Amino acid sequence: SGTFGSYYMLSITDQWRGLYQPSMEAVRSGKRPWTILDELHRESLEALLVQHKLTGLSDADKQHLVTIWHRLKPWPDVVAGLTKLKTGYIIGTLSNGNVGLLTRLAKNTGLPWDVVLGAETSRAYKPLPQAYLGACALLNLEPADVMLAAAHNGDLAAAQVIFSSLPDDDALRTVGSMVAHNAAPGAVYVDTSTVSQAASAQVAQACAASGVAYLRCTVSGNNKMAEEQRLTVMASGPRPAYDQVLPLLQCLGPSQFYLGEGEQARLMKLVVNLMIAQTSAMLAEALTLGRKGGLDWQDMWTVLTASAVASPILKAKAVQLAQRDFTPTFTVPQMLKDVDLILGEGDRAGVPLAQTALTRQLMVAAMAQGLGEQDYASIIQVVERSAGL
Repeated sequence: SGTFGSYYMLSITDQWRGLYQPSMEAVRSGKRPWTILDELHRESLEALLVQHKLTGLSDADKQHLVTIWHRLKPWPDVVAGLTKLKTGYIIGTLSNGNVGLLTRLAKNTGLPWDVVLGAETSRAYKPLPQAYLGACALLNLEPADVMLAAAHNGDLAAAQVIFSSLPDDDALRTVGSMVAHNAAPGAVYVDTSTVSQAASAQVAQACAASGVAYLRCTVSGNNKMAEEQRLTVMASGPRPAYDQVLPLLQCLGPSQFYLGEGEQARLMKLVVNLMIAQTSAMLAEALTLGRKGGLDWQDMWTVLTASAVASPILKAKAVQLAQRDFTPTFTVPQMLKDVDLILGEGDRAGVPLAQTALTRQLMVAAMAQGLGEQDYASIIQVVERSAGL
């Protein structure tokens, strides 16, 4: 049947992918001379066709299948993200793929690499050290000046420091498990996500069992502050690991705080975000009161940013909001996720958070009113509408 046929072909595809590492290991171990990945893929395909007694494919058909790696489509935001990175950094590949494969992939998809490097340029497949060191040498860069965005478990095995920034608890559990199972003992895993203490503690347990040092390094600041290296870092975990990666953390911004051995950084981030969420609720009511009473919108912002309530977050929001620009630096769903984490921690600790619970209702109303893609400060518009503005 069609269903069986689809399942069968998916199974063969998985088997083909399963030969990826064994085929390279034969080269790594010296059992066979250097062979590029396109050739290894072709050999593996030929072996599977024989194994499953599949005939009828022409040489052109087989080559079309092998070169499917040349035509893979990137995620929708990849080209834009790489283009932005390219304005400040040299960006390039460090793939097990051969140069021809990677060049055609870039040409077919618009990937804006400055340089195309792969195992072929060092004649060594990752995670052999020369695969990484050879790429650095070709660019006249010290390894400490190069950051690798890892795509394979083998990259994790070779890494000394691993960073992640993830959207929620489930993502942290998944990635944390990958790190714990694949990183080498003695590696340092730094995660900057805003997640629950419970999920983070599970990752800590897994990392401890594998000998991986786990640092919780939450950050305060928006995307613009990140671009300007003005983030505040709140860290907790093993102190020796913190001292080891402190030079890297200092690249994020001027302030770093070490808070303890456990989950203190996770809780501190929620404390900060509670105040940020409440600031938006406070602004919503205050600005609506002023506007309904006849005060000019921009006049209010001018006074507020020069007054006793002119906190850094208020001044940062004023840049856009004084123009009634609700382009997001942090969306309503993102803040709603954090508010739910805050309320969850309040329940766990037995702390009543009545005002935060009310702010959550404003976030829910913003979603219901179609403001979900705007900045979380769009709850100002929710209160305005409730006041008839």
